[in-house]
Amino acid sequence: MFAYALEKLGVVRHRLIYWIGSDVTRLRAGSRFVTGALNIAGSSWLTDEVQSHGYACHERLFPVELPVTEVLPFPGNKRLQVLCYVPDDHHQLHGSAEIRAVAECLADADFTVIGGSGSWWPDCPGNVQFLGWVESIGQYLADAHVLLRRTSHDSLSAFVREGLVSGRQVVFTYDIPGVIYVPSGDTETLVARMKELRTHAREGRYSHNDLDPDLRNRLMDIRSQLQALARDYG
Repeated sequence: MFAYALEKLGVVRHRLIYWIGSDVTRLRAGSRFVTGALNIAGSSWLTDEVQSHGYACHERLFPVELPVTEVLPFPGNKRLQVLCYVPDDHHQLHGSAEIRAVAECLADADFTVIGGSGSWWPDCPGNVQFLGWVESIGQYLADAHVLLRRTSHDSLSAFVREGLVSGRQVVFTYDIPGVIYVPSGDTETLVARMKELRTHAREGRYSHNDLDPDLRNRLMDIRSQLQALARDYG
């Protein structure tokens, strides 16, 4: 509303709303605040969702300089190493219940959680460790076999992009090229797929993801991402 008022007063030329995830669940049709703004979203599916409410919207990747630019070798450990991102605030939106179920089921796999201290799971088992906020996940990517991104409402997040570019298997709640797709809430399928990956790691036949080279270049092309946003902001 503050930005809307500034626009009406002529202080700002135009307003831009960047939709990135669960914020879209609060969107309703017919809002004059949204109608008068330029709407962009961090993924094709969020773009479609905003458009389904009657607003024009365009897909734009938020520019993120990835910590890795090439496929990394896997760790020598044959015990499956899993990397997750779950902040303490709104951990439910990041799939904490699914991650908890998988970690309890796969006691012979190690789960490293960044982004939070784990206040939502104070009695976690010994195969789970919380590292809190980390400045860079480069080393954690190198130490992992697979990344879990179990958000119920998300864009194409930096965590997923980092996993894809580093060659990691990424189990994601959206069906995009290069990931292992498991819908949000399908814990049974999630556990089954993780057991398959555990077997691959144990038998030494773990493989990198199958990421299209054009998509890899798009994910790493910070210059084009910045130029697109610069055009949007005018």
